[in-house]
Amino acid sequence: MNLKQFFLNPICIVIAFSMVLISQEHLGSFYFIYVFLGLPFRALHSLLGLSGMLIAFVNLLMFQKKKEQIFRVLNILTTLLFYASLIVFFLQDRAHYNYATFEQTVPLIFMSLFVILSIGFIVINIIHLAKKLA
Repeated sequence: MNLKQFFLNPICIVIAFSMVLISQEHLGSFYFIYVFLGLPFRALHSLLGLSGMLIAFVNLLMFQKKKEQIFRVLNILTTLLFYASLIVFFLQDRAHYNYATFEQTVPLIFMSLFVILSIGFIVINIIHLAKKLA
């Protein structure tokens, strides 16, 4: 597996999404903890994030070699679910308790890493999908 294949693997995107560092007023943590803590309350950001993770794992196991078009579409869907989860998470924060994430260097680095990897992931999947459909 070369470096390009590694960074375009759905598991790499799941890890980058999970490792987004959320900074709060008193304590912060990685985003996957917020996803799993919100599940008992059926928080929308948790359901979106977990759905994206599950689709990524099922997609990797079932469609990677067999049906490339489905694999590419589900990769894009996974990434969009991750973005939706993060957007909902920050929009639900009416007290701006988690907004330190956008002011501190280390959380911004982790967020930027996820954004860069996911944009590259989406672009490569769209290119491969367009080649197959053309």
